[in-house]
Formats: sequence, C-alpha cells, structure tokens
Amino acid sequence: MSSPDAADDQEQGRASVRLVRENQLLRIHATVSRLVAQQRDPGLIRDEACRLLVEQGGFALAWIGLCEADGRITIASCHGEQCAYVAGLEIRWDDTPLGHGLTGTAVRERRAVAMSEAGPAAASEPWRARVAAHGLGASVAAPLAAGERVLGALVVCAVEA
Repeated sequence: MSSPDAADDQEQGRASVRLVRENQLLRIHATVSRLVAQQRDPGLIRDEACRLLVEQGGFALAWIGLCEADGRITIASCHGEQCAYVAGLEIRWDDTPLGHGLTGTAVRERRAVAMSEAGPAAASEPWRARVAAHGLGASVAAPLAAGERVLGALVVCAVEA
C-alpha cells in the first residue's frame, strides 16, 4: 500500500510531465504561427508543421489531409517513420461509413477528436488493422479552418503504448 505522500508525488510527477508537453506544443504552435505569417507557400507550411510535430513534439507521425468537394480527404503532407500508414489511406469527411472515423468526425464536427472519442469501435474498424500493422497508438485529429470553411485536418499519432 502506498502512502498519501507517494500518491501526491506521483500526481505531481504526472502534472509536471503534462506541463512540459503543453509547453512543447505551445512552442511548436508559435513556430508554425511565425511560419504562416512569413511564408506564402501552403505546401511548405504543411510540411514544416508536420516535421515540427514529429521532430520537436515527439509524435511518431503527423499528417495533414485536405477536404475535397466529393467528400474525400486527400493527404497533403506527412512526416514520421510511419508515413507508409497514410499511403493509399481512404478517409472521408462526409456522412458515409468512411467519414465516421477520427479525421472525418473532426472535420464534420469542427472540433479536435481523440481516438477514444471517435465513436463506437465499429467507426474505427476500416483502419484498425492498418493502425496495428504500423504500431500506432493514440491519435488526435484537429480541423484546419479558414474562417467558416474547414479546409482539412491535422492528425498526430503516438506509437502504441
């Protein structure tokens, strides 16, 4: 049985790790914001954002998908050793079975979605084997918007725990 002091120490340690992680992400956000202000090439901005999230943010994989008028999401940029995961990946943002996963839900609902929030397990079924084959674990998708228009999504993935 652990003492109350040990439990407090563990919680303080977890809080410290969260703070470091949040500060990392804020630095990346500031760097990407400067890049957006200075750079006019959207492809370069997407590539650099993904690179920073992997190399400085510690994610295994970061990718950006863009919304197409026909409901598809096409991969525009990817960085990380597991980029093979997105090659040929079929994702949609419309109200079809392939649109109810993590990324499609983030785009449709205009909010960040963590893998555990994506809905019932059946919603992630089309990608489950592919995710496992690449050793990916927790993922978060966040919509990328310009004003009222959602342009696509940024997805970051950790390695399987």
